[in-house]
Amino acid sequence: MFCKEKYEAGEFGRFVYAEAQYYHNITHFSEAFRGDLSSAGVLPFFYPTHSTSMVLNALDTYATRVVAFGYEDREEDPYFKAGINQWDNVYSNGYSLMKLANGGTARINECRRIGWKAPSSSVSAFYGTRGGYQFSNAQHVFTHLTPTGVELEDVSAYVNPRAMEENRGSEDFMQRVANHVWQGNSPAPVQDREYARIPESYTGMLNGHMASHQLLVDDFCTAAYHHTLPSVHAWKAARFTIPGLCAHESMLRNGEPVDVPDFGEAPESL
Repeated sequence: MFCKEKYEAGEFGRFVYAEAQYYHNITHFSEAFRGDLSSAGVLPFFYPTHSTSMVLNALDTYATRVVAFGYEDREEDPYFKAGINQWDNVYSNGYSLMKLANGGTARINECRRIGWKAPSSSVSAFYGTRGGYQFSNAQHVFTHLTPTGVELEDVSAYVNPRAMEENRGSEDFMQRVANHVWQGNSPAPVQDREYARIPESYTGMLNGHMASHQLLVDDFCTAAYHHTLPSVHAWKAARFTIPGLCAHESMLRNGEPVDVPDFGEAPESL
């Protein structure tokens, strides 16, 4: 949301390159998920939307070509093993470069053997000709080109959940961030513009995933009631998902480039 805001305001200049990933170790998925061995070893790039969507949505663009390589799992547990999961998948980690329709490039990774617990998904870097953004654990930094160098701004208090920032001075702050203590219900200031549309009747209801669930529910209900497209509709979801499927094909071909098919824009009316 922060990168989209800055990009649309022109503060990045022309987009050049971004890095996004979903690093979530299989050992920290739920017991229910890991208990179904036929599906627990799902190919990482079959679930790419945590990483692809953040870059593509911020830029309102799509991938056109991808190259990727994979890590063949070597652990003793049964998840990524041929003959056990339904895909005979042995890859736990996938790494890709994607060419975008706007002329830029994105490095997109989907990994289930690194990252351990949190932060499990992030845009870690976003660069344009005039500005850049970098993220690591609880720190978010925006830099802007000047005639003599760069201006650096720590925007963590704007991007992080309020509950996280309220505890920044605690002795074990970084350890608690790394273990998902504040990754649930507390919105961040960058979300305030979106939360302004949430009905009062939602107050006190469950939330989650960085306070995104109430926004998702409102998107769905608003679209269903008014017969309009939600912000993430089928055409956009296809653009988030298909590059991952093509990245897996590239992995299987030892990094051979694969063209990403595109199904176009959503219709103007339903």
